[in-house]
Amino acid sequence: MNSKDQHRQSQAEYGDVGSKALREQGLVSMHARRFLDIVAASCAIFLNFPLFLIVALLIKLESPGPILYKVRRIGKNGEIIYLHKFRTMRSDHSGLLGNVAQSIREDPRVTRVGAILRRTSIDELPQLVNVLLGDITLVGPKPLPLPDAEFFQSKALESDSRVTLWWNARSLVEPGMVTPTGILARNASVTPDGLLAVELEYLQTRSLFGDLKLLFLGILSGFKSRGAY
Repeated sequence: MNSKDQHRQSQAEYGDVGSKALREQGLVSMHARRFLDIVAASCAIFLNFPLFLIVALLIKLESPGPILYKVRRIGKNGEIIYLHKFRTMRSDHSGLLGNVAQSIREDPRVTRVGAILRRTSIDELPQLVNVLLGDITLVGPKPLPLPDAEFFQSKALESDSRVTLWWNARSLVEPGMVTPTGILARNASVTPDGLLAVELEYLQTRSLFGDLKLLFLGILSGFKSRGAY
């Protein structure tokens, strides 16, 4: 089978997945999900507002610089979105690790407060504002950094049928603050290929009830994987 035939087969398979996803996300389901996002995010912001003030004060006391910072991610339909996080690194970290941008274990750029925020996932809480704005949803696929999105998009264009199926399906929905892959990644033995398979299965079987279950598990696990840095 040549690459064009593989691509057509992938699109045919995707049609079944896409139609099921769209049926699940009819107008009623979409409005219910959005209603849940607004209510839950608003309540979480209200309840955690004193914590936000304390975190903001601790960040400013330990190191100069902004309290929040933004990261670029790929959202629904491939649009670029900006997610908010509490700053966990020194703003004057030039020279500590050269041109290394990604976090590493025992990163000297991470502040003491920042290490606690990352370990408890409190640094992610400002993304509740993104949920209110509709950039992301409470539960959904992982918001991909631009380099990762470009890599997977190139794989999809190369007619990798499984990646194409996954890429097209995830473009139908907003990325999530809590993700099925983030919860699974607590198991250090899970491979990137396995994570892709988990997210594809999630997209194929996505439901509001399933998202509520993942949200509960995400709250218990602190949103992030064990040992995240």
